[in-house]
Amino acid sequence: MKIVNSGLNSLLNFGKETSPQFPLGDLKKAVLCAHKKGHKVMIHANGRNPVRDAIDSGCDSIEHGFFMGTENLRRLADEQITWVPTAFTMEAYARTLPRIAVKV
Repeated sequence: MKIVNSGLNSLLNFGKETSPQFPLGDLKKAVLCAHKKGHKVMIHANGRNPVRDAIDSGCDSIEHGFFMGTENLRRLADEQITWVPTAFTMEAYARTLPRIAVKV
């Protein structure tokens, strides 16, 4: 089962992250229900808070995980939760987004 718990983070406003779409309690209930039926759960999550909530929900894998932060990455390893990064997406955005002038 796939649950989309966040949108894309902004590539134009560095550090701006999307909020989780579901309260943690609802995520936990959804994961528990799926597990009771013998299904694995992957959660589409980008940003520190959505990834943290996905880990706390007991999911089986994180899809994407952009901008998750070091602590969440450590937790994924410690809790043996699979991370499915999507590197090509970022490369494609880099090619197609208009160039931003950086003032020094």
